[in-house]
Amino acid sequence: MTDLPHLKSVREGHKGVLTRKLNEFHDALAASPINSDALEQLKVVFEEKFDKLRKTNDEIVSLLTDERDCDKNRGWRFIE
Repeated sequence: MTDLPHLKSVREGHKGVLTRKLNEFHDALAASPINSDALEQLKVVFEEKFDKLRKTNDEIVSLLTDERDCDKNRGWRFIE
């Protein structure tokens, strides 16, 4: 199983790429004339990165849920 710090690091990387690509998207929209090919490429990147980000978030939630279940079974209290 993947550890939580690694998953958080992966998520940060995906979020960073999305932020940079969003800035590129704003620049492409402001350009004259608008480059539809560049916008189409950015759309593909957004879809791929959002999908990866969603999967990573799901893995993190699953891992956190597993840890909380383990803590409850041991009688420990999970501190948030």
